[in-house]
Amino acid sequence: MELLQPHRAAGSGEPPRAQSLTVGGEGGRGPRPRCREWPGTLWAPRRRFDAATPEWLDRPGLEERLVREELLQLERFNERTGGCRLVVEAVARLVRARGLTQASVLDLGTGRADVPRALVAWGRAQGVALRVTGVDVNPAVLRAAREACPEAGWPEIRIEQHNMLSLPQPPGSHDFVICSLALHHFANADALAILKRVGEIARVGWLVNDLRRSWLSIALVEAVTRLVVRSPMFAEDARQSIRSAFSLAEFRELVRLAGLEGPGSRIFRRHFIFRMTLEGLKKSKP
Repeated sequence: MELLQPHRAAGSGEPPRAQSLTVGGEGGRGPRPRCREWPGTLWAPRRRFDAATPEWLDRPGLEERLVREELLQLERFNERTGGCRLVVEAVARLVRARGLTQASVLDLGTGRADVPRALVAWGRAQGVALRVTGVDVNPAVLRAAREACPEAGWPEIRIEQHNMLSLPQPPGSHDFVICSLALHHFANADALAILKRVGEIARVGWLVNDLRRSWLSIALVEAVTRLVVRSPMFAEDARQSIRSAFSLAEFRELVRLAGLEGPGSRIFRRHFIFRMTLEGLKKSKP
């Protein structure tokens, strides 16, 4: 989960219709790449993303106790729905495809570092030495992540504070880059910029997974959060997340524009109607 405060789009009110977006860059990286606004379709309503009203967990000044409660809820949800297992299985496929016995991993939007812990545990069991760097921007989230994986028990994990729109990692600095449940927190052009950086930073391959927006997934999330979920904040964020997620068609276009398509890249539909995953390997050097 990524806890970056999204950029406010130019103007106010509803997002601009059917036009390209160019958002100013950060950290001296120049303008954002262009990315169009998509209309609604028979399969999915128009994406509802408003930087002026972010999810609760993305709002500055949220009480730290509430941040920790929300992070625990997200971790439990990921565990129960197989979210972490999805990431571990995908990384295992990528590692085995290249026959690696050690690898460095960058986890963007690490949240409480549940993905780094799951990856390191798998690596230990399989004899693969993984070094994982978890990145987030919210100081309260970073404190929770460091408490969840203290150095004494998890020496393979580092937690660093970075903005996902101005990552300092140089090209090819990590074997694998993971971006899990983060893209829907960003405007279209920013999501595209992040995917481009994923491809630049990764030396071997990447894994991107996120929610998948459709009329059916929205209806099911609405029903579950109103009938089952007890936390009002978690329920509200879940409903906002599924409506701000990308559809499968939009995700495919972002992947193409970011240059992550190719023979070693595949997009999967996951968890019935809720998720989609991009797995990719760069071409091996001769």
